[in-house]
Amino acid sequence: RRKHLPKLAREIAEKSLERCGITDLAQREVGLLSHGQRQLVELAMVLAGEPTLLLLDEPAEGIQPSIIDEIGETLGKLTARGELTIVLVEQNLEFITRLAGRVYAITRGVLDAEIPRASLTAPLAVSEYMGFAA
Repeated sequence: RRKHLPKLAREIAEKSLERCGITDLAQREVGLLSHGQRQLVELAMVLAGEPTLLLLDEPAEGIQPSIIDEIGETLGKLTARGELTIVLVEQNLEFITRLAGRVYAITRGVLDAEIPRASLTAPLAVSEYMGFAA
């Protein structure tokens, strides 16, 4: 099927797959991929449009740890090179800690507080920010 793509579209697709580290998935049908692999393909599709801002809603939800690591590594590389700004809504604190430059708590739809990154590894502080403290 890829043979029928115009040359420029093929080059953009290949570059995007490479940026996500998933060139090995190029010949596979998306419907046969795992949920996490499909997330990586979707990320590649978005990156093909060369956005400067990416909004992600819980990209680590329901995905096996190895794929979470791949997504985190890919996003980390893109932000480190200054290619992309990411606004991330996520509950996986480990994932947040690896990626975030700044962390904010949102309570009932309102931006509530900036959370120091060091606090993300302190269970009591996290509980307080999440509204579970006594």
